[in-house]
Amino acid sequence: MPALDAIAGEHDVTILAVGGRGDIDRAASKAADWLPSGTIKWGYDEDHDLWGLFGVTGTPTNLFLLPDGTVLGFSPGAPPLDSLGDILAELTSLG
Repeated sequence: MPALDAIAGEHDVTILAVGGRGDIDRAASKAADWLPSGTIKWGYDEDHDLWGLFGVTGTPTNLFLLPDGTVLGFSPGAPPLDSLGDILAELTSLG
C-alpha cells in the first residue's frame, strides 16, 4: 500500500482501500501509516458486503473497476511493485 500511495497521484484514477477483517481502530491506524498522502481513500466494510459481492477472501486483494462498474481485473495478493505504474496507466487509458 505505501508504494501504491506514493504513485497514485500521478494517474487519473480513483483508488479506494477497503478493510473489513479485524478491528476497525487497527485498520484506521494502518491506513494512516500506509496511506499518508491522502490520495487513496479508505473505508471499512463492517458487514463484509463488498467482500461478499466480489468474492474477496483475504487481503490484499486488488479489484480494478471501470467507472461504469465493469470489472476489469481481480487479483488476490499484492501486485509486483514494479508493475504498479503500468497498471495505473492502463486503468487511466481505459476509464
